[in-house]
Amino acid sequence: MALKTTSFVKRPAFPPPQVVQLDVDLRSRFWKYLYASLFYPVPDPEDLYVKGRHLHQHKGQTMNGVNGINGHGDLNGGSGGDIISTNNLRGCWTIGLINSKFRYLTAETFGFKINANGASLKKKQVWTLEPASGGAESTIFLRSHLDKYLAVDSFGNVTCEGEEKEPGSKFQISVADDGTGRWAFRNVVRGYYLGASSDKLTCTAKVPGDAEFWHVHLAARPQVNLRSVGRKRFAHLSENLDEIHVDANIPWGEDTLFTLEFRPDESGKYALHTCNNKYLSREGKLVDTCNPNCLFSAEYHGGQLALRDRQGAYLSPIGSKAVLKSRSTSVTKDELFSLEDSLPQASFVAALNARYVSVKQVVQGIMRRLRLTVSVSCDVVESSKVLCVGCGRLFLCLMMS
Repeated sequence: MALKTTSFVKRPAFPPPQVVQLDVDLRSRFWKYLYASLFYPVPDPEDLYVKGRHLHQHKGQTMNGVNGINGHGDLNGGSGGDIISTNNLRGCWTIGLINSKFRYLTAETFGFKINANGASLKKKQVWTLEPASGGAESTIFLRSHLDKYLAVDSFGNVTCEGEEKEPGSKFQISVADDGTGRWAFRNVVRGYYLGASSDKLTCTAKVPGDAEFWHVHLAARPQVNLRSVGRKRFAHLSENLDEIHVDANIPWGEDTLFTLEFRPDESGKYALHTCNNKYLSREGKLVDTCNPNCLFSAEYHGGQLALRDRQGAYLSPIGSKAVLKSRSTSVTKDELFSLEDSLPQASFVAALNARYVSVKQVVQGIMRRLRLTVSVSCDVVESSKVLCVGCGRLFLCLMMS
């Protein structure tokens, strides 16, 4: 009996890697692509093409990613980071609301129930503050992590079930006059203030009391770039490392990164922490330890941020050097800031010679010529000159001449 043989079809070999040689004058364009490839999703090789001397990027690729939830890793990247990035692009704030009992406003997943029993800022305690169009600059909507809007019916019952904005879901923000920086939310339709009592939310108080005031915890990434609305410039450390100047056109380098620290033990105020481990005081100088002069209240003004000190003055860039310090007791464009994304930044060291990669042609006489080779579709590169970077589809090789 003859044995039946099975024929095997030889699989076609994978196509060789597509290698693109970039000249020296294309370095800046290459680094933009390299940055996007290392820190953001990489499109398929079919979506990338080279035409002439231009390296094009996939149309859907974005490089837009506001300060961190201090001590809460759930929202420092991951799914929480996506929420923060999306809200930042829309001009919204991602926040947590803390009542007088130091409990967070919570939107439960089951049954769309809401309460103020959250012990820390996690996914269920994250709310999106959306500015209302056509109203006052302090008029907003509150949206939960389930994309449901907080609303008040005609009987004063607080719900969070509607997917669409309605008149009962519009609130107006007012700041407490006691210097604590707490917020009160007045329902525009009913004219009453949002409060928390025991295990439910109410909206029956005509005048805000302790139950109707809320501390605001900004849910943003740990480090942030501070941009002045009036000057249209970014904040950075001064050359003497003792002040903050608001005159940078591009937020590049660690001196432009700041941490807006939430201080729950200091009445829920904020401290501006610099990269050299100092704190900004109201006089404009950087100090080693955080003291009462370094604490500021966060105020909402039409989607922008204003920081008020203990004496009621607001931070703003002052003088020709644009020194950041407190002066005015009223809010104009000079006192408003936006929290911009702090893009990931890194230095690359060659495994071959332990030298730093630079976009400059000459760096301290070390690197006289730099030629970069990009492999778009290979997963493994057999070379001892490969830098210690890579994302599966893109590797960087360094060749000295």
